[in-house]
Amino acid sequence: WRMIGLDYISGERVMRLRPLVARLDRIAALRRFGLEVFLNDCWLHAGLRVSVVRWQGVSSPAKSRKQGLLRGTRADLRMLADIFATVPPRVALGQIWRLRRATARCSMPGSPRQG
Repeated sequence: WRMIGLDYISGERVMRLRPLVARLDRIAALRRFGLEVFLNDCWLHAGLRVSVVRWQGVSSPAKSRKQGLLRGTRADLRMLADIFATVPPRVALGQIWRLRRATARCSMPGSPRQG
């Protein structure tokens, strides 16, 4: 996801509860990685801006690096299946495009400036 310049499904989110309150009943029905695209939809629907914060010394290695090529690839395919069970591929691409437009770059103190 770093290649597209956006942590689209990293799972780490900080947002106010208000955009979620009306949709909380839908969360229980989501498949694992469906939560991230659901949150993205809530974010975009509320018109919120997004900040991608880079933390020095913190990384999120690819699943193939953590689990090996075969297991990691299977895990990535399951993740994509969860995402596309929640939103169709064209909606996922639209989210990425809209989130990139709403994104500001930030860095944690002590990390190199992103920009």
